[in-house]
Amino acid sequence: MSARIATTLHFTYPVFVTLLMVLFFREKTSVTTNLAILAAIGGVASLSIDSSDTQISLTGILLVLLSAVGYALYIVTVNKSRLRTMSGRKLTLYAFMVSAALFLIKAGFHEGIQSLPDQASLLNVLLLAILPTVVSNIALIQAVRYIGGTLTSIMGAMEPVTAVCVGVVMFNEPLTFNLIVGILLIIGAVLLIILSKTLAGLFKKR
Repeated sequence: MSARIATTLHFTYPVFVTLLMVLFFREKTSVTTNLAILAAIGGVASLSIDSSDTQISLTGILLVLLSAVGYALYIVTVNKSRLRTMSGRKLTLYAFMVSAALFLIKAGFHEGIQSLPDQASLLNVLLLAILPTVVSNIALIQAVRYIGGTLTSIMGAMEPVTAVCVGVVMFNEPLTFNLIVGILLIIGAVLLIILSKTLAGLFKKR
């Protein structure tokens, strides 16, 4: 199936984070949080899916939902286990070591690792490894420690918004109506989280 549908299904992981926190740690969720989750998923769907995405694969759906559950388990584990006290850089190192080992095993059973064609590609790979991978993972761990797994997972929906903005500004990709709607929904979800305490106070006063 298309990468767009896979992306949308993967970004249902805030739902799994919330379910895990509710089922195993008795965390209470608010109406604001639930609305933010729905808005974030709706926003990602609007960003990712268009009318040409008609091919659906049951195997693909199961695999990408497994990916979402795995990511949710990672966030919850960082939040609720002894890993919470570990240095973010050390935890990131261990996570990447395991990921690299699994990647090498998979590559060994398939087509191996493709060589880089030139120095520009090497530079791009290094930047890809450092900025959106190492830095973002360390930031994710710190965010989970400060605001918890549920809120961190919802804020993570800003990732596809960033990708769309870079595509429009740097690569002159068209800014369509669906993209605008998706961006507004995700920003709305983030604002709901930021203003959740204020909104809860207003409802209590009423």
